[in-house]
Amino acid sequence: MSESFLEQTQSRSEEEHRLILEQTSLVETLEAMIVPAALFNNSTRCVYANRLFAEYRELEDQEEAVGKTPGALFLCPYAGEDGEGCGENEKCAVCDLRSILIEASAGGGPVQRTSAVSQQTGYIPSSSDLRITAGLIHVESSVFILAQIEDMEDRMRRNLLNRVFYHDIINTATWIRTTAQLLKIQADEHNRKDFESIETGVDVLCEEVESQRQLMKAESKEFSVSVEKTSQEEILQAVQKMYAPIAEINGCTLLLEPERSDRTFSSDFVLVRRIIGNLTKNAIEAAAEGAEIRLGAGETEARVTFQIKSPTPIPSDIQNSLFQKRISSKGETRGLGTYSVKLFTEDYLGGEVGFTTSPEEGTVFTVRFPFEFEEGIPDHPGK
Repeated sequence: MSESFLEQTQSRSEEEHRLILEQTSLVETLEAMIVPAALFNNSTRCVYANRLFAEYRELEDQEEAVGKTPGALFLCPYAGEDGEGCGENEKCAVCDLRSILIEASAGGGPVQRTSAVSQQTGYIPSSSDLRITAGLIHVESSVFILAQIEDMEDRMRRNLLNRVFYHDIINTATWIRTTAQLLKIQADEHNRKDFESIETGVDVLCEEVESQRQLMKAESKEFSVSVEKTSQEEILQAVQKMYAPIAEINGCTLLLEPERSDRTFSSDFVLVRRIIGNLTKNAIEAAAEGAEIRLGAGETEARVTFQIKSPTPIPSDIQNSLFQKRISSKGETRGLGTYSVKLFTEDYLGGEVGFTTSPEEGTVFTVRFPFEFEEGIPDHPGK
């Protein structure tokens, strides 16, 4: 590539950089962004990089980015010493940062992809998984490509560690449960109850772990619903079986209302059981010694209803924020239970959840689900 051509492209990039600097509102907007962002011309040369981008790429200042190709900005080992070979090496088929910019320049709308972008730290070639969003912006008579960069390494590493953690803890809990079952077979009547308590504790632990794993998937839009026919009685029996021993340990009683419906409906059995179980567990934890927690079931014209009744009122200072994330009567970071109940009930199963509470009547949570689960409920990929 001739020196005169490089000089021309650099001169053009610097001229366009000055044009950007004249646009006060645009510059303020770019600097206010919470992600690294840069503007490129139709030759995929950088004409402006915001402060976060300069810090992310460890540039001396923002002007250092002007005129550079994506390969030069990321110190790609395959782009040549001056970065001018960006997009020409066969390795560029894997790292498609430049092709994303070119695709965006065609004007077909914003482009977003996650790409393994090659770069070099010291003498060691490496790659980073970046989510790149690019689209066009118009400045006077010129058109530029705005690219936002989100480094996915931390998120992907965290997700991997989470998966390993959940896998390991479930395996450990399963081993404890199996051991308790084997010991229970050989134990006398008195000790057998102790091993049954261990089994129950492990079951609740596994339920908690699975709930957190599902919540993580739901928040990252990776969760999918598994629909089957179930019944209200099947749900209530499963919840009582799991949480009645916990209620006993806490000095209260978990009962089923004698007058209750048993309607068959289509939904995700495990998810519905977990929702009702979560609210039941909360009621048990908040109940005073000697209290009775009651589970009921009914139906309306198009929905089944479940009720969790507790004599304990909810404090007035947390009632309005009960379903918000990280809001809990049990501590600042323990509000994921009711948050996940609302998330799964309303966003994934098309249901509703609400409550009434007073010192005189206690607290009643009511959860409603449609008789038939509907695919493609708007605004959520998990539905």
